[in-house]
Amino acid sequence: MKRNPSVRDDHITLYELCNGLKRYIDKRLKNNPLWVIGEINNLKKHSNGHYYLDLVEMRDGKTVAKMQANIWGTTLSLLKEKIGDDIDNILDNGNSVLFQLSVSFHEVYGLKAIIHDLDLNYTLGELERKRQETIDKLKKKNLLDKNKQHYLPVVVQNFVLIASEGSSGYKDFVNQIANNSSGYRFNFEVLNTLVQGERAEEELIRRLYDAAELKHMDAVLILRGGGSKLDLEVFNSYDLCFAIANHPMPVLTGIGHETDVCVADFVSYESLKTPTALAEFLHDRAQRFEQKVIDRTKEICRKITNKIYSQHQLLVEHRKEVKLSSTSLISKQKDFFLHSEKAIRGSKKNLFFKVDNLNLVSTKISARVREIQSDQSVKLHKAETKLRSFSSLQISRNHNQLTTISKLLYNIHPERLVERGFATVIINKKLMTKETVLKIGDELMINVFDKEITCQIIQIKDQWTLNLMNKLLKD
Repeated sequence: MKRNPSVRDDHITLYELCNGLKRYIDKRLKNNPLWVIGEINNLKKHSNGHYYLDLVEMRDGKTVAKMQANIWGTTLSLLKEKIGDDIDNILDNGNSVLFQLSVSFHEVYGLKAIIHDLDLNYTLGELERKRQETIDKLKKKNLLDKNKQHYLPVVVQNFVLIASEGSSGYKDFVNQIANNSSGYRFNFEVLNTLVQGERAEEELIRRLYDAAELKHMDAVLILRGGGSKLDLEVFNSYDLCFAIANHPMPVLTGIGHETDVCVADFVSYESLKTPTALAEFLHDRAQRFEQKVIDRTKEICRKITNKIYSQHQLLVEHRKEVKLSSTSLISKQKDFFLHSEKAIRGSKKNLFFKVDNLNLVSTKISARVREIQSDQSVKLHKAETKLRSFSSLQISRNHNQLTTISKLLYNIHPERLVERGFATVIINKKLMTKETVLKIGDELMINVFDKEITCQIIQIKDQWTLNLMNKLLKD
């Protein structure tokens, strides 16, 4: 390449820089694989079998490192043979994984990590850390036992079933519950959902919200037909467990695991190891209730039978006692009647004697009454004569008194008094009396026999204090 004389001699081209980096990295890192922890991001599965992804490291919510990475199809096949189906759960966005990788640099495509292997134990440990973190968050918010505070009916006959309809766990549960040995009938509504994969958590939460609208149901059942720890990782999700804890109905889980316990099991009302075990749990509750009813019914029948028997025995004893008592009572009553008959005969004679005495007394009383009536008639006639004489005398006296009073009232009438020279005096429209206060200058109206005289006071002297009316009354 021809140099430009105006350019510094100590410069290099971009290709020279990239090529130098490539040779340096190839020498130092290409054949020296490293174990690196990184979080998977932007995972893309190509149709040719290769996986393309970004490895990132986050600190306090910020990206502090990022590198593109590849997993070639041949490597992916080896990892699947080594790990099994869990490889799809491990290689998922958001998972932190310990990878064995080598670093290569290309002049055009830049720095890239080539993944060769991964450490399953680290991934499981990381999942356990997240699981414990979810438990701690729920415990801090007092949610671990919240769903257990709901009331679960003794017989759970109506429930919502959240499951993947095509799964073996769903089929096992339905077969067990529909063909139970007791022939019980259970009513349930199925809400189909994914139970693993990227969208499983979102769908499960949505189904829980849908179930909350079915208010006539007794409980909600969540089924998952088994799987590895990684398959069940969705049931350790904080958001899902939060939704279970706060659900308005009891939530029962039948997640297919024998040894591992998911966080969803902790927060649910009741957890069983498998869908079949959950079906047996519901059947056993109904069966225990039925047996309890049967036992109670038998106990009631036994007590009733015993009561009837004891009452019958008591009735027999009472019948004997009544028979003995009635015989004795009849004998006593017979004696009493005989004695009473004798007494009545004696009383009859005595009664006749008393009747004769009463007739005699009655005759005497009648004669005495006639005698008293005659005496009282004479006395009454004398009293009547006295009363008439006294009444005439008293009426004459009262008539004379009334005549005297009438003449007196005529003489003291105001008109007679005026005719005899007396007058009435009016001051301030009121009749002047002894209590009236007079003042010089007051106008007086004097009424005489046929005149009304108005005058004015010019002098007041005390002279006559005798009450005229008293004088007249005395006369």
